[in-house]
Amino acid sequence: MKKRWICLLLALLFLFSGVLACKPKPETAPISSQTNILDDKYRNWYEVFVYSFADSDGDRYGDLNGLTGKLDYIADLGFNGIWLMPIMPSPSYHKYDVTDYYDIDPLYGTLDDFKNMLSEAHARGIDVIIDLVVNHTSSEHPWFVSAKSGSDSPYRDYYNFTDMPQAGYNKAGGFLL
Repeated sequence: MKKRWICLLLALLFLFSGVLACKPKPETAPISSQTNILDDKYRNWYEVFVYSFADSDGDRYGDLNGLTGKLDYIADLGFNGIWLMPIMPSPSYHKYDVTDYYDIDPLYGTLDDFKNMLSEAHARGIDVIIDLVVNHTSSEHPWFVSAKSGSDSPYRDYYNFTDMPQAGYNKAGGFLL
């Protein structure tokens, strides 16, 4: 019985020492003199839905120039990063069905507006990430339009097609999607 307790105690000590050895040492993040907030590149992100964030041209839709005009506000809140929901062209308001991965939705502005916003954000110490939707495209994307036109399309394997009728699928181009 005594041997069993000693083995259990040794096993617990071994396990506990392994936990301590693997635990990362805490690092002290520098404190910003302007905002008195920790300068932590991993937690202070502000998510922006450009569509409804800030309108610069009076069309009642948010745009990149409107976002640029609010960068000081975001920095003053203590954020050092902004996370943009999709900003690429799309037929929907939410932009999660991209039609062109290489451009900016005209409702939001131009590539030059985007470059300007990036430059202004970086000048304020604000990093920028974009929600890039790569696991699906719009049904209006050129790849999908080509893929549904026939089985010889070079983009055919980008999508899942079936010849069997299934709930939720529509017939297109002489075959079922």
